[in-house]
Amino acid sequence: MDKQQQEKKVGEKRAKAQKMARLTAQAKLFGGGLVAGVVLTLVIGFSTDNLVTPSNAERMVRDAANEREIAVLVPYCVANFRESPDRVKNLAALKATSSWMRDQFIGKGGWSNTLAGDGANSAVSGACAAKLVADDAAATAASAKGT
Repeated sequence: MDKQQQEKKVGEKRAKAQKMARLTAQAKLFGGGLVAGVVLTLVIGFSTDNLVTPSNAERMVRDAANEREIAVLVPYCVANFRESPDRVKNLAALKATSSWMRDQFIGKGGWSNTLAGDGANSAVSGACAAKLVADDAAATAASAKGT
């Protein structure tokens, strides 16, 4: 091999090495961009609740079911309370009870008993008590406005 051929081979090897270095740098840049994109997507997705973990999904379903149960059972509780023979006395006692004890007052009175008859759902009792007190306040305000 003569000197010119050797220089040509060395030049080709150098060009190949430079091309490989450029490709490696581009691959690192692409990989870094890919990782940053995935991390950014996850951060934004979880922070805006567009992505949900299975445990959060189960909690959300449970909360929605509880809200539905409350929405369905509160009218029955209110009707049971209003149909009781001592409703005026019971309403006065309910209003005299501290707000954080009203659910227990409704539960002990038996007005919030669910269809199963357990009466143990304090969320239903609390919502029922809040509705009764709010309805009474609205009725009192309406009667005061009318006179």
